[in-house]
Amino acid sequence: MAQRIYVVRAGDTVWSIAGRVAGARQDPRPVVDAILEQNRLPGAVIIPGERLLIPG
Repeated sequence: MAQRIYVVRAGDTVWSIAGRVAGARQDPRPVVDAILEQNRLPGAVIIPGERLLIPG
């Protein structure tokens, strides 16, 4: 699975990023889990400017 880097913008949440990655027809929950795991985030709190690995 290819990864890319996403720079968090103001107003972003892990859920909103996962929703864009998953698309309208897929469940974003597995993508949320993958983002949290790949970035070793203890929770869903992210800050603008933070760089996240995003599953492809």
